[in-house]
Amino acid sequence: MNEPLFWNPLPDAAAWLTAQTGRAIDSRTLIDLVIKMGKQGDPAPTIIKALLPRELRFATTAMSALLDKSEGESDVQSLIRQSLLTQFGPLPAGMIYMSEAHPSVAPLAVSELIELLLYGQKTLAGLNGVEKVRKYEMVWMMPWGTSHCATFETCGINRSDLAELGAKLSTTTQPRIDESPSVPNGAPAESPCDIEITPADRRNALDVTDYRGVPRRILEKWGDIEKLHGSRPDGRQVWRLLSRDQTEGKVTLKSVQNALSQFRAKGLIH
Repeated sequence: MNEPLFWNPLPDAAAWLTAQTGRAIDSRTLIDLVIKMGKQGDPAPTIIKALLPRELRFATTAMSALLDKSEGESDVQSLIRQSLLTQFGPLPAGMIYMSEAHPSVAPLAVSELIELLLYGQKTLAGLNGVEKVRKYEMVWMMPWGTSHCATFETCGINRSDLAELGAKLSTTTQPRIDESPSVPNGAPAESPCDIEITPADRRNALDVTDYRGVPRRILEKWGDIEKLHGSRPDGRQVWRLLSRDQTEGKVTLKSVQNALSQFRAKGLIH
């Protein structure tokens, strides 16, 4: 079976999964499958993303009350904020510009996929789950109030996520298209939507070399961390373990807590 493409719109992704697994999967079935793998209300991004037009402009913003006052504001940051204010105009009260952003896709959460499944489209304005954004920041389309409508055709899955999903579905006992289902005593056949992708599965699918600094050190040491503190360690426990090895430099508690928050949002750890 050929590998999926670098980017696979939902109809193409569904067709690839059908050929890969022998199961009848269309765009709606695929969305439903991903919804059932997550949790309703969970803001963490799923593997389905909306492709964004090149002409859209974005800026990272934050609520000024949430900023760490100890960080201060450099002259460069002040100039950046003034430049963005000139480009895009004022923001609602309490919000300030942080930087310009250039996302090419918008990761969709479970609640957004439910709306896409129900109505065939999802209006996007603020983007969750965008890489390199701190937990108190948010990426918005600019000027303020701009929105974009995502559809089945403009949403898709990247190569690695689709290949991982195909491998999961191929290991189940769901009957193939050309097979008659064997259902004892009238019980419902097993659905591919019942498959659970665990945090360990997601970590195993990662390329650790894509990470740098504290996040990479945490991923490399996660086996030791789980042995000592279980699957739900707090930031201080992880910080103490990483601090034992000073060969790669000192680690701050805040950087560890930020990395753990990002990993939990991505479903990489509990």
